[in-house]
Amino acid sequence: MASAARCWALGAAVVTAVLALEPQESATQSGDSTCLLQASAGQAAFRGRGQPSSSLLLASAGCPRSADASLFLDESSGQVILANGYVCVSIVSGAITSLSGDLHGEGDFGVNVLAGAGVTFQAEDGAGNVWSSAFLQPSDVQFVVLRNDPGGVELRIEGIQVAGGSRSSSAVAAEAWTLQLMAGDRRLTFRAEGQVLQQASLRAVRRQWEMSPASIYGLFKEGVVQMKAAAKGADFFTSEDHLLRLYSLGGPGKEAAQVGNASLDMLFSEPGAVQNVIMSSDSGKHYWSGLQQVLAGGMKSTLLDKWMPGWGNSPSVEVASNTTWSHTIILGVNNLDFPVARLGVGPNLPQDDLHAALMGIYASPVGCLCTHRNGVKLGARVAQIATTIAQPIRGYSNNYNFFDPDNYISTSAMLWSNDPYLQQQVRAVIERSGAYLTPQGQLPHHFAGLEPVFTALSGAIQTGPNVFWILSAINYAKSAQDLEWLKAYMPTLRHASAFLYNLIDPEIKLAFVQGSLMIDVFIRNNFASDTNAQLVGFFREFAEAEEAVGNSTGAASLRDLASQIAASMNRYLWLPGSDHYVTQWDGPFLNTTRDFVDYDSNLMAAAHGIPSSDQARQILKRIDGGRCRAGPTFVSEKYYGRGDTTYGNIGDSACAMGRIAWFDALARKRYGDAAGFESYILGPLKSALLSTTWMHERMGCDGAQQTNRTPMYFEYPSTVSMLIRAVKYGIDIGFGQIRIQPLGVTSFSYHINEVDIDFSPDHVVVRIPGTGLAQITVGPVAPSATFKLHTVGEDASCSSGQTASQAVSTADGQLQFTAAIGRGCVVSAVKM
Repeated sequence: MASAARCWALGAAVVTAVLALEPQESATQSGDSTCLLQASAGQAAFRGRGQPSSSLLLASAGCPRSADASLFLDESSGQVILANGYVCVSIVSGAITSLSGDLHGEGDFGVNVLAGAGVTFQAEDGAGNVWSSAFLQPSDVQFVVLRNDPGGVELRIEGIQVAGGSRSSSAVAAEAWTLQLMAGDRRLTFRAEGQVLQQASLRAVRRQWEMSPASIYGLFKEGVVQMKAAAKGADFFTSEDHLLRLYSLGGPGKEAAQVGNASLDMLFSEPGAVQNVIMSSDSGKHYWSGLQQVLAGGMKSTLLDKWMPGWGNSPSVEVASNTTWSHTIILGVNNLDFPVARLGVGPNLPQDDLHAALMGIYASPVGCLCTHRNGVKLGARVAQIATTIAQPIRGYSNNYNFFDPDNYISTSAMLWSNDPYLQQQVRAVIERSGAYLTPQGQLPHHFAGLEPVFTALSGAIQTGPNVFWILSAINYAKSAQDLEWLKAYMPTLRHASAFLYNLIDPEIKLAFVQGSLMIDVFIRNNFASDTNAQLVGFFREFAEAEEAVGNSTGAASLRDLASQIAASMNRYLWLPGSDHYVTQWDGPFLNTTRDFVDYDSNLMAAAHGIPSSDQARQILKRIDGGRCRAGPTFVSEKYYGRGDTTYGNIGDSACAMGRIAWFDALARKRYGDAAGFESYILGPLKSALLSTTWMHERMGCDGAQQTNRTPMYFEYPSTVSMLIRAVKYGIDIGFGQIRIQPLGVTSFSYHINEVDIDFSPDHVVVRIPGTGLAQITVGPVAPSATFKLHTVGEDASCSSGQTASQAVSTADGQLQFTAAIGRGCVVSAVKM
């Protein structure tokens, strides 16, 4: 900055500061210690309804450890603190200087999620001079206490004014802020009303939020924008698109220092701002991330929707005196690295599970979405997804939409967030890839920029993209309960499935393939166990989709095909007298095999129930006895050397992968190995995720992250989130089928976005999105017991179709009944 801030009084009305910035430097905050001391030296002008109550204690006491809502005022400094156990907010005259949160509402507040000057009201002129409300004196603002009792506090701050441009001796714009904090509510409501007081030549009148978390995520109507540690010169992203949600999280360092234990979450119910400017910094000077809400003026159109230097290239405009605005923001503040503005305060998953599940979604895969305008290439708006967050470069740069099975994993995590916005983002990504099917039905392996590529980076042709892209599409339809979309899109899915169906030998009933299913550098071909094992599960799942759209005949044919492939695997691919399936069989003519004791294909086979129970136990015993059991889960027992990989690429020959851990967990679930699931898979992975917030692409034989592999990668965090929801808590929302089958858990509460479940052996309550009737299967509950069924809701459809008022559980504790589902329908089964 070219000069220090100067402070001066404008009569009794306003105190502002001006910064003379270098022309190329972005306007951010202003201030020095002298100004800040001056701004806190006078008497606060307190104006309330009636006399201040005894609960108006000195703010110097800090954030109180109490679940009651409380308001503290220090009249000598103009500092106000509002707190309720979940949130503590501190205001000094014309700035919100501190926001901290406690996930559990016990007043054990974390770090300040604000940085620098915090939240301020600003004006900037064409020369880069910035006037900020951070330098208002206590006597310049008025605190109006609208409510102050244990049930809630509400405070209005009036007189938040700034000068600007040639009007440097008088205020050009003003705002009033109202903050509301209710007892037992983790959300802070921020309402702002403002106006331009007199015409002025300015670049912008804006509200600035300077934040301490390192990574910022903007969820716009048109798509997602994310950034961490943007380099100077490309550290501002301005858009006129409607910003729906913005959150920040995480720390700025590497490895363990990536843990920030801080998140600020902002929900916008209406557009509010003329423009929104997302800010990111690689230095932490003033802030690591932030937001400017432009209320009048704005950047010129050529600077919109791309990362650029800031305001230096924007001329001033005449800001009209009749400009007004009014809007509301819901704030969620957390002392862990995930957003909480939509998270309730009732019973939920244990902290580590909730933390890992939500951080595994909102920190990593959401940041991989490149769905906003110019997200992939200037001038284009496409729905593509990368493999890492932007920091600011991305891993596997300029390559997107891998479904081999990379983005099956990242999209599953987002779909299972029960977040409708993310589900629609995933749908757009799926349709983007589906638009480029070849006449033979082959899906692009990935996109290089905007161009589809049909071979892997290794040059191999894989079956994985078709398999896992179709499963992703089905997954979207199930999680969003979007049956109409599935009906319309089914011809495209059938076309893509034909590519797989045509690989199956009509006599042998196995697929004859050219490459590996999901580890592209491994040479696997002919009748390979990885593709064939996955095709068993694939065709069964595709059968469910066909059944859902009314094609019962096709569904029966697909189930029969799956059974035939399973039988042929046991006939041709199981190593006689051993404990596993071989890598590949080269057919009856050569009758030779290759065998690396592949953990991925054997675990897929076990996950889909292909081996007998005894064979499955043998598979798991061999893998658990291997030297690399510490890494969830290693690729193979025998090493793939340079002659066994494409172009000698051994990068994935000695590592563990999240995708294999997923099938490892599904196998444990099928065969009831709760102890193995927790000790070998979920426990280590959850611990690794919580220790670093973001994770590297691979883990090693010792269970440690391989720090030489791609950082900020989606796979392990997404897998952890999937494991928690689908395996540990056993939540499976299908087509007219809801299954809740936890593994190693006897009771739990799950309340995340649009899905609510309370489960215990004697009492089950379910609220699931969708329409119509669903067969609900839960267990284990109390065996051979009678349960009373009840459905209540917002309309008559919630109780329609429920013919039974009771249901009886089986001897092994499985309870099944039919009930109406929907966002307004709450279904309960209570033991009588």
